[in-house]
Formats: sequence, C-alpha cells, structure tokens
Amino acid sequence: MLGFTIILFLVTAVGGIALAIKFFKKQFPSAALATAHGLLAVVSMLMLVVTVITFDSDKKIISSALATFILAIFVGFYIVSRHFKKIIPSPIYIVIHALLAVSGVAMLGYVAIGI
Repeated sequence: MLGFTIILFLVTAVGGIALAIKFFKKQFPSAALATAHGLLAVVSMLMLVVTVITFDSDKKIISSALATFILAIFVGFYIVSRHFKKIIPSPIYIVIHALLAVSGVAMLGYVAIGI
C-alpha cells in the first residue's frame, strides 16, 4: 500500500514539474494539466490516509508526511485560486508548494526503504 501511494505521488509530481516549467517560462499553465495534477493529488492523499490508518510501524513519520502534504495542499489551493482569477502567483508559492511535496515524498520514501 505504501509503495503504491509513493508511486501515485511521484506521478502527481510529474504533472507538478510540468506546471512549474510552464510557470517559470512565463507561460500560463493549462487548466487541464492543473486539474489532472489536483485530481491525482486528491487520490494520492486518500491513499495516504488509508496508509496512515493501516500502517503499523513508523506512524510518526507517515503522519508527519500527511501533515506536510496537507500544508502543500493549502498552498496549492492558493495557487489555483490565483489561476482561476488569471493572476500569476508569486514564484515563492510555487517553490514552497514543491518543497513541501518533495519533503512529504522523502518522508514516505524513508519509511518505505528504511534509509
């Protein structure tokens, strides 16, 4: 279950990277790509919640990953709200969103492979 959750987050990250590349090239990201990224994130989060409930060891780290992803979601909601208003957000929000997401995946990876 944890491995599948990590894979879903990594697939979500590919969409996020594509969005970030468009953003930093000063292009307005497509709504379809942003929607796909968001929907994959929702599915990934649901899988993570199930993993937190059913996982037996390292609950603190997995719970911390969940909290980190929740923070990333809030920043993502802000970015999307700007997108709907056709306003390009400050690059710092994109960077914070990405750093939170990468930190969450790193925590999950730490648990999965026991670095």
